[in-house]
Amino acid sequence: MHLRLIVPLIKRACIVQRITRLHGQTVKTVQNSEVKDEPIKFSTSEAGQWKAKYTTSGKDYFEQPRIQPFAVVMSLTAFMVYFCILREENDLDDWLRNLENELPLHLEEAELKGRIEKAKRNNQDTTAYEERMENIVQLRAKIQELK
Repeated sequence: MHLRLIVPLIKRACIVQRITRLHGQTVKTVQNSEVKDEPIKFSTSEAGQWKAKYTTSGKDYFEQPRIQPFAVVMSLTAFMVYFCILREENDLDDWLRNLENELPLHLEEAELKGRIEKAKRNNQDTTAYEERMENIVQLRAKIQELK
């Protein structure tokens, strides 16, 4: 019970001691150095040369290692050689090739459905749209058979 009361007091005492010690050190350094009673010119001080980008990243953030461009080029070259030359085709490649043929048909089919509905509302001829729709359905059926 007494320990619960004593521990926070000891922690506070340590914190107060640290704060007063830091304050005493800063006062000593200011008293020991020569304090001039004139304003400091900002443009000639170190603060004037400091850029805002250095605040979070340090002064050499934008300097890259000398080997970095070579490492990037070698990595990209290795990837391209593997992907374009060494790699064998697989099911995903076939699927992408078929998707390339199928996707425009889906889009055109949706567009034709909209045009047919609009033409019917306006009492216009829809035979050309319906013929193209039949062609698309037949093409999609052929593509499905090839799969």
